[in-house]
Amino acid sequence: GPFAFLERFDPMHCPWVGGGAEYSFGRQPQAAAINLSILSEAWADLLRAVATEEGLTRAEADEAVQQTREGVSSVFVDAFHATHDEHNRRKLGLVSWDDDAAELWTSLFGLMATRSGPQGIDFTVFFRSLGDLTNDLPDGGDGLAAARAAAIGGAAEWPQEHLEAWREWAARYWGRVGAEARPDGERRREMAAANPKYILRNWMLAEAYEAAERGDSSAVHALHALLRSPYEEQSSADPRYAQPTPDWARGRPGLAFMS
Repeated sequence: GPFAFLERFDPMHCPWVGGGAEYSFGRQPQAAAINLSILSEAWADLLRAVATEEGLTRAEADEAVQQTREGVSSVFVDAFHATHDEHNRRKLGLVSWDDDAAELWTSLFGLMATRSGPQGIDFTVFFRSLGDLTNDLPDGGDGLAAARAAAIGGAAEWPQEHLEAWREWAARYWGRVGAEARPDGERRREMAAANPKYILRNWMLAEAYEAAERGDSSAVHALHALLRSPYEEQSSADPRYAQPTPDWARGRPGLAFMS
C-alpha cells in the first residue's frame, strides 16, 4: 500500500488519516474544479507571457485569460454534470434522465450512506446485483435482494426502518423501470457494461503482494487476468473477488485506513 479504493459506501470516505473532507469521495467533483482552477491561473500567467512576446494588446491577453478561467467555471462544470448524469442513467439502467431519475439517484445515495445497517453496503456489489435482477421478479419480490447481496456483514442486523426505506426505494425504482417498458435483456446488458463485476480491493492487493514477497506470484497474475475484463463474468475467478470485503480486512491498518 497505500491503496485508495472505496468498498463500504461512505460519501465522506477519505483513504488516509487526516485527508480532510475536501478530498473525500463525495467531494471529488469540487476537488477537481479547485485543482483545475489553480491550473487555469498557471495557464493565465503563461498566456500573459506569450501575449507579450507576440505583441498582443492588453485587452487581447485579458480575453484569452478569461476564456481559460471560463473553461473551469462553466465548461468543466457543465461537461461534468452532463457526463455524470449519463453515467448514473446507465448504472440504473434507465431509458432517460430527468428530475424523477435524479431523485431516485439522490435518495439511493442517502440510503447507502445512512440506512444500510451498522456496517454499511458495498457500492460495487450493490449496482452489479441490481443489474442481475429481472423485471418479472425484481429484488426477489420484497425489494431487498440487491441490498442483501451487498450488505457488509449481512442484512440480518439491519433495523426495520432501514429495511422499509429500501423497500420503498425499490418500489419507486421498479415502478420507473416498468413504466419505461424497456426490454429486460437490453436493460441488464447496459447495466452490466456500466457496473463492474470486479474491482481492485485493498485486501486483494495485500494478499497478492504478501504472497509475492514469499516468492509466490500466482495471485498477482490472477488479479492481472481478472482486471483485464472487470465487467465480464469469469467462472474461473476466486468467488471472493466479487463479494464484500472479508471480516479480517475491514479494520486492518493499511487496508481500512492509511496514515
